[in-house]
Parts: sequence; structure tokens; C-alpha cells
Amino acid sequence: MNGSSGVDLTGSDERTRDSLNVEWLNDPQIWASLLTLTALEIVLGIDNLVFITILAGRLPADRQNRARQLGLALALVSRLALLGSIAWIVGLTQPLFQVLDHTVSWQDLILMGAASSCSTRARARSTTGCIATLWDRHQGGWPGGVHHD
Repeated sequence: MNGSSGVDLTGSDERTRDSLNVEWLNDPQIWASLLTLTALEIVLGIDNLVFITILAGRLPADRQNRARQLGLALALVSRLALLGSIAWIVGLTQPLFQVLDHTVSWQDLILMGAASSCSTRARARSTTGCIATLWDRHQGGWPGGVHHD
């Protein structure tokens, strides 16, 4: 300790050592996650820019610039809110109940619900696409010259 100030300058304080722990910087998974998230943000940002520009192009010329600015601001705010919600979900690890040998938390329930929703939507799109393809074939005549009324 420094005699008169009462401050420990030797670094032996446990809180100081914990706050200076940067070993996670050597973890390749952290860097891969950061690069993946950065690439996704760039792609989504470009997608937002293109989509908002197309929609703003439908407006009168005097309102297009304001629409672009507002659209990009809302896209930024919503993306930050979604990233914040992901950070919140990551912390929801307290067990709620147990199924067989696995404890289930809110995080597990949210992720299972999201996966189920994505799976259901993909299946619905796939089915709709197949039905549309069959309908198009039916309208143009079925292969082999067979026509069903």
C-alpha cells in the first residue's frame, strides 16, 4: 500500500486481478464468433440499405431522404434491441425443472420455441412452394399429356 493514500499499487488486490483478466482474447472461438457476428451485421446492414432505398424510391422525391434516414435509424435501433435481447437470453440459465437427466431453463425453452418456429415456417414455405409448382404444372398441362379436371 502507498502509505498515505491507502491505495494498493502492487496489484495484489483480488478485484484488480479479476478485472484485468484478458485470457479470453486468446480463445479462437471468441474471435470466430466476433468475425461471424461482424459478417452478419454487414450483410444485414447492406440488405437493410437496399430494401429501405427501394421502398423510399416509391415516395415523392422530397420525402425520400427523410424516409431513408428514418428507416436506417429504426433498423439500427431494432438491431441493437435484438442484440440486447440475445445478451439477456444468454443469462437465463437458472434451472426451472428437470426432464430425465437434463435441467431445463428459460434459455432452453426460448431456443426450443425459436427453433420450432423456424422449422414450421420452413416447412410451410416448402409445402407452399410444392403446391404452387404442382398448380403451375396443372395449369400448363400435366406431363405426358394427361389432363385432370
